[in-house]
Amino acid sequence: MVIVINYRPMTTSGRQTGVAPLLKLSMELTPGDRRSFQFRRSFRIGRMEDCEVFVDNDFVSRYHAEIVFENGRWWIRDLGSSNGIYIGTQRVEFTPIQHTTTIRLGIYGPELSLEVEQPSTPDSPPAGSQTVLSRYVDHYFGKATEDETVGQHTMYVRQAFAHVQTKQKRKYDKIIAVLVVAMMVAGSYAFYEGLQNRKQKAIAEELFYSMKSLDVELAELEGIVSESHNQVATEKLQKFRNRRNEIEKNYDHFLATLHVYNPKMTEQQRLVLRVARIFGECELDMPPDFENEVNKYIKKWQSSPRFTRAIQTAKQNGYTATISQEMLAQGLPPQYFSEKAMPRGCGSSYRKPR
Repeated sequence: MVIVINYRPMTTSGRQTGVAPLLKLSMELTPGDRRSFQFRRSFRIGRMEDCEVFVDNDFVSRYHAEIVFENGRWWIRDLGSSNGIYIGTQRVEFTPIQHTTTIRLGIYGPELSLEVEQPSTPDSPPAGSQTVLSRYVDHYFGKATEDETVGQHTMYVRQAFAHVQTKQKRKYDKIIAVLVVAMMVAGSYAFYEGLQNRKQKAIAEELFYSMKSLDVELAELEGIVSESHNQVATEKLQKFRNRRNEIEKNYDHFLATLHVYNPKMTEQQRLVLRVARIFGECELDMPPDFENEVNKYIKKWQSSPRFTRAIQTAKQNGYTATISQEMLAQGLPPQYFSEKAMPRGCGSSYRKPR
């Protein structure tokens, strides 16, 4: 992935009002290679080279988003992109940027971190003024001793302070009682939510294995229908395919609700889950050490002479474009086939979002 920052004002910067606080943008180009940039003016993010932040990525639209400073705040706005803007698992169209906000350009696109610089706190008052203030606090609000003689004014101040303390204590007792009740309600809700999550996980797993069973049946039916050339059977087969697609949509909805594809996951981790799903494994039923085992075998395969010969054979026979297209059809980045085996320009020539 390539990211280029063009430091120049937007043509729409006339909408910017007030002095904008510094906005820091950081993005991971490759594992371990994170770049940071700073802005004080509005800018756009997209795959076109005239964008202030140019990102060469298949999941990024030509003009994907713009970051603007309006009404005293930084905002992010979707410019009608195909894959959308996500904060966590929620797709957003126009939302303010908090102190630190992490967004993703598309569900499987690059992740950007946006941080608004906070104003510095004022300097603390001189030590001398603190000393004088402490003496006044001790005199009027400190604990009185039995043999202490004080004036009428001081006595009235202390009595008033004691009265205020009593009222505040009652107020705080009520607040504490409300907080205790709120904590009990929150605990009950967390328990209920845990039960709901377990139920949703069980339903999602059932949907997944139903979908895979349907895939097997569909494959058998396709062979029978293709030999019979029966138009009615072909139409019924299409209905079964549509039903299967609806099951997959419901399954994907459960995955989003259960936060299986966490925004903090790396692209490699996402890829392992997606490939496992294609081969018939449910993302919700992976053993804890599954990813480590997969990565171990990937490294073992990449270091073998068979891998080198396979890459050479694909290049010699012109299979690289076909393999890349098939990976895209399965929702997999073609770059994971092999950067060395990819034809020039392949990373930017297949099924780009509009």
